[in-house]
Amino acid sequence: MPKILKLEDNKIRDDILHNILEIIGIKNNTDTFLLSKMDSDETTQNNIYNLEQDIKKYYKTGKWACFTKPTKRKWLSILKYICKEHNYVIESSEVRFSHNIYDRLYKITITST
Repeated sequence: MPKILKLEDNKIRDDILHNILEIIGIKNNTDTFLLSKMDSDETTQNNIYNLEQDIKKYYKTGKWACFTKPTKRKWLSILKYICKEHNYVIESSEVRFSHNIYDRLYKITITST
């Protein structure tokens, strides 16, 4: 039976989103995070994983790849799906630090819908 999202649960979903953004250090539209920094920060990843039961309870996660099959960066997949649910956009760009050192920079913005 499909999960029915209740209107009264919107506050809890908003709280989950804001908790995740706080965990990764996003406080406004100008904040960004580096993929390599997050990949090496297991504490931050675990803090996101600790919200997994609440995420499964308050979101329709049946088709989310991070919960249906093994993914390389489960924390990033969770973040992307939740942001999509709340009409946030994640923009990524490649950043070059030196001759052969590249990283991926992510920025999360709110869209008007």
